[in-house]
Amino acid sequence: MMLTIAFILLILVINHMHVVLVTDNNKNGFDSILQNAFAQVAQSKHKPPTSLVSEAIAPVLLAPIATSGNNVYLVWSSNKTGNYEIMFRASSDHGQSFENKINLSNSGSESQNPEVQSSGDTVFVTWWERNSTSNEPVLRISTDDGRTFGPILKLSFNGPISNR
Repeated sequence: MMLTIAFILLILVINHMHVVLVTDNNKNGFDSILQNAFAQVAQSKHKPPTSLVSEAIAPVLLAPIATSGNNVYLVWSSNKTGNYEIMFRASSDHGQSFENKINLSNSGSESQNPEVQSSGDTVFVTWWERNSTSNEPVLRISTDDGRTFGPILKLSFNGPISNR
């Protein structure tokens, strides 16, 4: 019996949502998944197709995305240094180009499970800081479209939390 694992990958391109079916038939890795998916979206000439098919390996890692006006914000957990960190990128032109990535966590703990939300020019990024003794939710806030961020706010502490 052959088991095939498939995921649906949604790609938002200039106000059009594209659906990509991702299966485990291609053994080229995660970079190949995204290259194939975005190549198929590019070939669609930004017309929202009913579906796109990409042959890829499971599991698929997703980068949470938020939008506000012309701005697009992406976050993900990266392990390039041997320690998971939360990375952030922003676009101010509907995702046509992106600013340099920002390491939001930059900690000795494992920083994982990021989420992003935006409203107007404010961007909220949350994630979990994990080590052998704790598992804490944290938050960083930008009030300038993701160009700079305030300090890391530890949400599990009692009492008022301030970004000042």
